[in-house]
Amino acid sequence: MTPNPPAEGVTFVKATTLETGSYVFVCDSKIGTPASASATFGRIALADATIDGDNVKTDAKNAFEITVADGKATIKDAEGRFYSMDDNHFTNFQFYKDENQYNYWTFAFEGDKVKFTNAVNTDCFICQSKGDQGTFYTNIAPAKAPTEFNLPVLYKKADGSGVANIAVENNGEAVYYNLQGVRVENPVKGLYIVVKGGKSQKVMF
Repeated sequence: MTPNPPAEGVTFVKATTLETGSYVFVCDSKIGTPASASATFGRIALADATIDGDNVKTDAKNAFEITVADGKATIKDAEGRFYSMDDNHFTNFQFYKDENQYNYWTFAFEGDKVKFTNAVNTDCFICQSKGDQGTFYTNIAPAKAPTEFNLPVLYKKADGSGVANIAVENNGEAVYYNLQGVRVENPVKGLYIVVKGGKSQKVMF
């Protein structure tokens, strides 16, 4: 049997905290993809993804730039559009090029999932909700107080900047670091940098 080729694209690592950076949304084992470039409103479609433990690889165009300040976040796609709301539409994102009050989201982690609540429409949050036909939508979007829903998981772009600062140890003992360059004494499932015998390489547990 021929093994499947490795997934191509940029590596993103599961996030357990939120800070300014580049992220992808994963929900129902699928990855969120931005709306078409010409759309003025819409949803984040969910497409098949290759998820390996705490890592996912996907095209960079699927990433969203999340900026965090003063306990709130803005979400912007590669087209430079803020994923926002207004006072009239409660089941779709409204897209704005300019920053305004509807761009802001408060956020809270619930386990490994994150709940983004609109700062103006506080009963609306981003999720995969269930439609009238009793099945979940194949997208994630604002939903107004849904009774059944799935919250997304965030994966942050793997940052190699810390890896460059790792001091290579010349003894024979293997030393492990996460992708941010922080030493890990007891690595668990995930992607790490292992340094041994003066050499370093990425390894997957």
